[in-house]
Amino acid sequence: MEDPEEVNILRAINREEKRWDEPDWQSYLSSIVKMIGLMNPPISYIGCAWALLNEIDNYHIRNLILGKWQDLAPKCFPTQEAADDFIADMDCLVRTNIDLKALIVMHGAKMPHTYDNVDGGKGLNELALVWADEYVSATGMVSLASEMHKTVSAGEKDPMIEYFLYSSRNRDQLPFDNIYDFSRNLFLAESFRQYLTTGKMYTSEPMTFGDFKRRLRNACFEEYIRLRLEQIREELDDDNWQLLDPTDEDCFEELYKREKCVYDRETMFEDFRGSQAYRERYFRGRPEVLNMMEYFMKYLEWKMENLNEDTMPKNQSTQIINGDYVAGNKYTGTVIGTVAAGGIGVQNVYGVQKPQRPAAPTYTEKREATPFEPVTATFTKKRTQTYNIVALYQDLINEGWIEDGNPDDFCALFEGEPSECRIVWTKKVGKDNLYALFKMMVDNNFITVPSGYGLQRIVESHFVYKNGEYVTGIDSGKPSDSARSRITTWRKLLDAKVNLDN
Repeated sequence: MEDPEEVNILRAINREEKRWDEPDWQSYLSSIVKMIGLMNPPISYIGCAWALLNEIDNYHIRNLILGKWQDLAPKCFPTQEAADDFIADMDCLVRTNIDLKALIVMHGAKMPHTYDNVDGGKGLNELALVWADEYVSATGMVSLASEMHKTVSAGEKDPMIEYFLYSSRNRDQLPFDNIYDFSRNLFLAESFRQYLTTGKMYTSEPMTFGDFKRRLRNACFEEYIRLRLEQIREELDDDNWQLLDPTDEDCFEELYKREKCVYDRETMFEDFRGSQAYRERYFRGRPEVLNMMEYFMKYLEWKMENLNEDTMPKNQSTQIINGDYVAGNKYTGTVIGTVAAGGIGVQNVYGVQKPQRPAAPTYTEKREATPFEPVTATFTKKRTQTYNIVALYQDLINEGWIEDGNPDDFCALFEGEPSECRIVWTKKVGKDNLYALFKMMVDNNFITVPSGYGLQRIVESHFVYKNGEYVTGIDSGKPSDSARSRITTWRKLLDAKVNLDN
């Protein structure tokens, strides 16, 4: 069977029998567009272009051809939107070719022979070089993890090779807002990278946490922290309820608070093993992801402790001590040393006493004129699951509506059995928002109110201030716009069907 004319044209250019600008590229690209349009299911343009251009060894000429295709795209595609998508896809290939040229020409890298005997092996060998242990970067890894997350979230599943080709479009972007999602996708990205570079692209052999190289893992933590701090600083800068401009310490403390809530939620959920909710939540790599989260929290604590120090000097030689990487500051044991006692959550956070920053003014609740008589009645879950309740509990802590306490007390509020459980209300938002939250839960059949009791009385019986006083009079006003938005988000959370296999 003869090779397609499109392939023969590229081979002639590679043999220098044709100049790269000699073919009629508009007709060439139009033929490719028509061919892909007739396929069912169609293949991707980025995969097709990568396979075709592998016929050319010169990376500069590859990019010249890609540039020509991008210029002609509006004339070859049926819509401008389709042309724009193609142009963006080709930008990813341009960056890959630039990386390859830099590695081979500037760094003298040698092409691996991992896929010499595989169809399409040249392209696989080139990607294996870019993502090899010697050359992979934390920026690339976080971009790869982001690409996987965004693709799966959109309900799609690309061939493994396309995750690597598309990854560069995520540089300096972070679709994650918590360490659980990041750890899960980073672990998956590293699994795919190791499969690619070792020639085991379709193996079922699972990777373990111990297989993730320490320096690369910690460098990925650094990149994640950098991007998350940018997100948090932007949020705090836009929050005009803050009294003073946010400092670096403020941003780190906010990051730690948010990530700690997520970490606590996931580790606490391990107590529900054997339940239907846990079985729905479980996936094969979950233990490895929990390990990743634990190491991240210790790394973040260590970084906060050394916030004002140059913890990773670039010009200092490295050494190995008991198997741990050392550069300026020592990592102790197989886990980075924890923060010294009192290092987190008090004013002496970074080793030097700093003055208390003025707190924003808050309103004071009025005391009830007559003693309040609490009841032990609780709600019953109806159209939601235990995991959703646990997730709501962590979000309420994260948003500052309630204090971090015993999660069993919060879960007991929805078990339908008599209980004296107490949850501490912070006063960060008005107490009318508390009533609106539970009214939403009842109105949407997430919970039911026991016969003979009222919603308000049950809530007031189980929510207290820090001084132990009951939160009463919760239906005295309307919820704020910001609280109403949060309650809408929590409605979706309580309604969510947990299926992390997707």
